Amino acid sequence: MNRSIRRVALLLMVGMVVLVVGATWHQFVAADSYRNHPDNRRRALLQAGKERGMISTVGGRVLAYSEQDPDSFRSYNRRYPAGEAFRSVLGTEDAPGGLEEVYADELRSRRDLTVSDLMAAMFGEDLRPRGLQITLDADLQQRAYEILARRRGAVAAIRPDTGEVLALVSSPRVPVTERAAGVLYPVGSVFKIVSAAAALDTETADVESLFEDRAVWQIPGATLVVTNPGNVPCGDAAQVSLLTSFVFSCNLAFAELALEMGSEIMDAYAAAFGFETAMEFPLETPVPSFGAERSSDPDLLASAGTGGLALSSPLHMASVAAVVANGGLRAPPYLVASWTDADGEVNERPETPEANRVTTPETAASVARMMERVITEGTGQEATVAGHRVAGKTGTGQDADGRNHAWFVGFAPVDSPTIALAVMIEPGGEFGESVTGATAAARVASELLSYWLQRS
Repeated sequence: MNRSIRRVALLLMVGMVVLVVGATWHQFVAADSYRNHPDNRRRALLQAGKERGMISTVGGRVLAYSEQDPDSFRSYNRRYPAGEAFRSVLGTEDAPGGLEEVYADELRSRRDLTVSDLMAAMFGEDLRPRGLQITLDADLQQRAYEILARRRGAVAAIRPDTGEVLALVSSPRVPVTERAAGVLYPVGSVFKIVSAAAALDTETADVESLFEDRAVWQIPGATLVVTNPGNVPCGDAAQVSLLTSFVFSCNLAFAELALEMGSEIMDAYAAAFGFETAMEFPLETPVPSFGAERSSDPDLLASAGTGGLALSSPLHMASVAAVVANGGLRAPPYLVASWTDADGEVNERPETPEANRVTTPETAASVARMMERVITEGTGQEATVAGHRVAGKTGTGQDADGRNHAWFVGFAPVDSPTIALAVMIEPGGEFGESVTGATAAARVASELLSYWLQRS
C-alpha cells in the first residue's frame, strides 16, 4: 500500500513540476512571441485609444498625432493630417504595418500606471510620449503619390550622399506593406548597371570594348539562347561597343561579360551593390537577389548578367543608382532621423550606417556617363528634364507569368546629384499589359525629377 501511495505522490510531484515549468516558460520566456504574434489583437486593442507621440518629417510636416477624446479624458484619437500619401509608410489602427506598428512601444505614453511606468515616475522620468522624426520630403512624397495615383506601381527616392529616404510611395495603396520597400519585382535591364560597373572596375572591359553584334547567341556548351530586345542586332555593324549595348539595353554583351568575369566576381559586385544582403530598415525589406548566386551554371550566369533573373525593390534599386551618383560609395538608406521629447526637442539621433566603397570613383564616373547617354540618345529619352542633366537606365523585367514590370533607375543632376530614384510600373492600369521601362517608368521619372529639380 505504501508503495502505491509513493508512486501516486511521485506522479503528482512530477505533474506539478511540469505545470510550473510550462507556466514559467509561457509567461516569461515565450511571452514576447505571443504578445507580438500577428494574430494577437490584444496588443492593438491596448494601443487603440492611448496617447502616442507625434510623427513628423525633419522639415516640420506633422504626419500623425494623438488628440484627446472630448468624451473621455483617458482616451485619445489618432489623427493623420498629411493624408493618404503617407498612410502606407505610417500605417494606422485599421491598417497594420508601417511605423505606427514598428515603433508602437517607443511612441506610447508611459502614463498608464503599469509597474514599469510607476517605477519610472519614482525616478523622475518624463512619462509623456516621445516623438519620431523621419527623413521623407513631404512635398516630394505628396507629388509622387499624385503622379502614381493614375498608375499601378511604386517609387523610392533617396539622397545619394547620405542615404536619407526622400519618398516611398506605392499605388494603389496596400494596407499591409509598403511595396516600394517591401516587395521584390523582376528588374530586367536595370541590373546592367551592376554588370557594367563590375566589368569596368575589374578591367574586364571598357566602354569602347567591342562584341560581335548578333540578334541571338547560343552559349557554347550550354542550352541558353540569349536574345536582344526585338530579336534584332544592337547596331548596324559587325561589332558593337559596351557603351552602345548599355545605351540601347542590348543583352548579348552583358551575357558574354558575365561568363568572362565568372560567378566569384559577379557574386562580389552584386553583394556590394546590396543584392543578397539584408537591409537594416524599419519597414519590411526582403533580401534582393540577382539570380545566380554562387552558381557556375553558364546558363544562369549569362542570364543573370543581363538582369533576367534579378529581383529587387524600388528602394534597393534607388540605392543602386545612388552608388553611381555618389562616386562609387554606397550609403545605406535610412528613414528615422531622430527622436524627440514631448516638447519637440531632439534627444536622440540614431547612428546612421557608414558608407562603404563599391567601385572606384573612376568606374562610377564612367557608368554615370553611360547612364547619361541612355537619356540623351538611348532608351531613356522619355526621362529628359529640360535644362538639367539626367542619368538613368531603363529595364523591363518579366515575372513567372510573363507579365512586364517596367523600371527606370537614375539620378540628377549629373554634375552634382541631389536625388537618386527608382520607378517601377506594374502591368495594367494606364499603360496596359505591354508596359516597358522606356515609356511608362521613364515618363513618371521625368515628372518626378522635373518637380524636384525645379525646387532646387
